[in-house]
Order: sequence, then C-alpha cells, then structure tokens
Amino acid sequence: MNVKRVTRASRSRKPCVNRSSGSKVIAIGSWGGRWKNCAFVDELKKAKETLSKLEERSKLKPGIPQKDGKVDYSSDFFARQAFLTVSGQLQVESYASALSGVYTFGPTFRAENSHTSRHLAEFWMVEPEIAFAELKDDMNCAEAYVKFLCPWLLDNCLEDMEFMAIKFDPDCIDRLKMVSSTPLSELHIQKQWKSLRRL
Repeated sequence: MNVKRVTRASRSRKPCVNRSSGSKVIAIGSWGGRWKNCAFVDELKKAKETLSKLEERSKLKPGIPQKDGKVDYSSDFFARQAFLTVSGQLQVESYASALSGVYTFGPTFRAENSHTSRHLAEFWMVEPEIAFAELKDDMNCAEAYVKFLCPWLLDNCLEDMEFMAIKFDPDCIDRLKMVSSTPLSELHIQKQWKSLRRL
C-alpha cells in the first residue's frame, strides 16, 4: 500500500491523498492529527477486535463446563443434554465390499457452535458407498441419482414444488424438467478452470 509522505512543507496544507491505481484511497490528516477517517486506522481497529476475540477464546477452559461439580448444560451448544451419533459411513464401507453398492441415510449432527444460514447443526444426508469403483462410476451414480430424483419430485411432491415456485423460485419446476431430460456434460477440471478464469 503506497502512502505519500507528509513533509515539513506540507504540514499546514490540506491532507494529502494517494490515488495509486489498484490501491485504496488513503487520506492522511494534516499534522494536527485527524487520523479517525483514515482507511488504515479502520484496518488496525479490525485487527485489534479480532485479536481481542482470539484472546477471549484462548481463555475458555477446555472440556465440559461444570457448575457445583455437575455438568452445566446451559453453557453447552444445545443448552440441554444431547447425545450425538457418528455417521454410519464407517460401518457401511465394509458392507460395500460385500454387496458392492450401498448407502446410508439419516441425521447428521455437528457439535461446533455455528449460527449461520449455511452451516446447520443438524441435517439429513445420503452417503452412498461403491466398492471397486473408478471416478467415472461415481459420476454415473451421482447423475443417475439426480435424474431419478427430479421426476420423482414432480410426480410425488408437485404441490410442494408449486409452493416453492410461487414463494421463492418461479423457474424451479421447469428447471427440474430440464435437468431430468438433459444429459449432464462432463468437463475436465483444467478446462473448467480456464473457463472460470475468463469470467
């Protein structure tokens, strides 16, 4: 980041501004010291806030929070007693070796404290396992699953999809029909990367 140097001659003048191409515009106050509006002061404040948050996290005691010798569930992520299960993926891998194509379907839990719209604490997940398969086999399995699911939704959940079309996405039904009737194209990762770089 380039910043113009304030010399003795420019102390009493207007704040100098550096407008280098591709860098932030930084206004440096006169020698009287108006540093509040400078961009780099904002960056320093953000860094200080991040540091204080990290210091708070480092002071947290590891392990289960306790109160009067008992587990304090009010400080826990779920705020009550909860039992988490592991995925069935480990067990189903042995079944895949014997039966070739198997899958698990069930609830999955995350125990970390994450309150965002893209990070769920609980969700349902399908985990297919295929033994003795190449990448092409995985791709064919995924495509077949999507091709099966799209018409199934239209046949069995049309009212729900119409609701989604009215409230959220008017093109969702047409898109499901298009996906189910159009073959998916395969694109090598290097070609995909080149096309993305052109955007």
